[in-house]
Amino acid sequence: MSIIDEKTRQCAANSIFPSFFYATFGLVLAQAGAAQAHGSWGLHVFLGVPGLTLSGLALCRARRHWPTTAAMPSLRAHVFGWLLLLMVGAVIGVLACAGSVLLLSMVAALTYVVPWSRIPVCRARFVLSSMAFLAGAVASVASAVLGGRAMDPIHTMIAAWMLFAPPMSFHLLILVSLDADYRIHAPCLADEPEVDMRAPFPQ
Repeated sequence: MSIIDEKTRQCAANSIFPSFFYATFGLVLAQAGAAQAHGSWGLHVFLGVPGLTLSGLALCRARRHWPTTAAMPSLRAHVFGWLLLLMVGAVIGVLACAGSVLLLSMVAALTYVVPWSRIPVCRARFVLSSMAFLAGAVASVASAVLGGRAMDPIHTMIAAWMLFAPPMSFHLLILVSLDADYRIHAPCLADEPEVDMRAPFPQ
């Protein structure tokens, strides 16, 4: 009997959406903090590598493991869903700018409980929904900077690393569950060249 059960696989698949958001938003925050601190190019590279790596892994794993649906949401559902994601992202952006780092990390952890893979807009449009989420967060940071609000670069960089932590943890969970299952069951291209290599979403 497999040690990794179906609920663990569902949790791992669901985590791909917030992991991409936090990795990308953490990258933006880290670069903003480094720029405010007038850091060298080495600091920008040091802070950029985790975000770029985690974002790339999330996109790669979304292509393999994110559930797809034949039924597309209506235009109204698209607009409403994206506006809602925009507002939630804006709240997280405000917390990242001026809130407690501990509160930010708690909110980030709680968002992994949300069933993103079951939300029609997120399920059908992974990248666009992620961009709507990210746009709200970045808009909050931009409005704070343009509004003249003082942002401590150390606070900003610490907040970025707090946002990197959940994707790191859940990427490990994906590695031992979905990725392992994908490697075991993925067919050989030499035998079936027309097959879809994406692993099906665990039910």
